[in-house]
Amino acid sequence: MRNFNGIAIIRIPIQIWRFVDGRLGHEKQTAGLIQGFEEILNGQREVGLVEDNGFAVTTVDLPHDLPWLKRQWREGVLQPDLLVGAGRAVQWAMLRTRWHLGGKAVVLMKPSLPLFLFNLILVPEHDSVPNRPNILRTTGMLSPVVLGEKNPSKGVILLGGVNKHFQWNNDEVAEQVAALVASTPQVQWQISDSPRTPLTLKAQLSLPENAIFVHWEDTPVGWLSNQLATSKYVWVSADSASMLYEALSHGGRVGVIELLALKEQNKLVRGLKILLEKGLLGRSSHGALEQQKLNELLLAEHTRCAQWILDKWFAGA
Repeated sequence: MRNFNGIAIIRIPIQIWRFVDGRLGHEKQTAGLIQGFEEILNGQREVGLVEDNGFAVTTVDLPHDLPWLKRQWREGVLQPDLLVGAGRAVQWAMLRTRWHLGGKAVVLMKPSLPLFLFNLILVPEHDSVPNRPNILRTTGMLSPVVLGEKNPSKGVILLGGVNKHFQWNNDEVAEQVAALVASTPQVQWQISDSPRTPLTLKAQLSLPENAIFVHWEDTPVGWLSNQLATSKYVWVSADSASMLYEALSHGGRVGVIELLALKEQNKLVRGLKILLEKGLLGRSSHGALEQQKLNELLLAEHTRCAQWILDKWFAGA
C-alpha cells in the first residue's frame, strides 16, 4: 500500500482511495485524475481557499492489498470520501468498500458491471454508453501531464502495431514515417515502437540523419511524458488511442498516422473522427504538421473532471 499527501479543500479533508491493478494504462488514468485534484487544490491554497495537509491519497494495490482491504471492511474504522479506479479487476473491490465504509465510487472507463452501481463513470466520448446523470463523457482517456517548453526542432513519432481495429502493414507505415521525417529536415525526430509493433518494422525503416529509432524496452521511466512535454511535433499511429490523447493533453501539434480501418464503425474510428472534426489532429496524408491548420487546444480533461467532482460533492462541505 502506498500513501502520499496533498492539499485539502475548504473545511473538509478529502480521503481518496485509489485502486490499481498493475496495468500501466489503468494507472495512468487514475494518476491523471489525482493530478487534476492536486493542480486545482494547489491553486486554491495559493489564494487562501484551502488548508494544508488535508488531501490524502491511499493507493490500494490489488490483489496484493486485498487482505488489508478485507480487514478494513470488517473493522469499519476508516472512512474514505472518494474511491477511484480503472479496470475490471478493481470494480468489485471499490463497490464492496463503498458498501462497508462509504464514499463515492468513480470508475474511469466503461465498467463491466451495471452502470447504475457507480456514483460516477468517466467514459471517453467515443464509447457507446447511454446518457445518464452518473456519466461524464471525456475527450479520450485521462493521463498525467508533464508541462515543458516546446522545442520547435524536436519531434516524436509513436507507433503501435497489430490490433483489431486497423489494418497494420509494415511497408505502408514505414513509407509514411519516411515521408513525414523527410518533409521536416529541420526537426530531429525520435521514433519509438510499442509492444504491439512487429519486430520486423525497424529493419524496414529507412531513416535519414534527422531521425533515430528508440525501442520501447530501452526507454527509461518517464521517457514518453518528457518527450511529449518538450516536442513541438508529435505523430501517433491511428491504432494507439491512449498515446494520441496523451499527446493532445501535453499540447504542441499532434497528427495521426492514418491506417485503414477494419470496420467502418468502431470506437477508435469514432474517436478519431471527433478529433479531426474539432481540428485537433493533423493527418499524415496532408503533409508536415507545421503546414496544417490546427486548433492547438491543450486538453485538460484531468482538471475538468476533478473540478466537476469537487463542485458536485465537496464544494462548501
